[in-house]
Amino acid sequence: MLCIDIVELYTSSIRGTLFISFLTMGSFTLSLMSMFMFSLKEKLFDDKDYKKRYTAKHRIYNEDISIYTPLVNISRLFLFCVMCCFLTSLTQFTLGLIKNYCIVAFCLSIALCTVVLALIILYNVWRNIEVWFDILLKRKDDE
Repeated sequence: MLCIDIVELYTSSIRGTLFISFLTMGSFTLSLMSMFMFSLKEKLFDDKDYKKRYTAKHRIYNEDISIYTPLVNISRLFLFCVMCCFLTSLTQFTLGLIKNYCIVAFCLSIALCTVVLALIILYNVWRNIEVWFDILLKRKDDE
């Protein structure tokens, strides 16, 4: 039977990689966030066709939200992800030094949760871009 000591594997191979990966991911997400938010606001949320779509949806559902609420929500999600990336990186560097099964499980689980959060952001970005492309395609069809 093949026995793998997960604590030894984590401390010798995985911990350093996770530290560097999440530090890089946090920095990249922070720079991506600022570029993406300004671009999305300018090209989608300030677009006249998007405002028409928002007004029509607002009348149907009688929602009490701002036109920029989706942009604010995704920017908060980005900031939370950046914070989680740096926290995950810090956890690998501090708690990850302790050779204990529970600590290793915690460090790996926080890394997995941060990856899931990044995938949720990716999905939300895709949904916003999908709305933008839908508006662009309808505009092209109307011409």
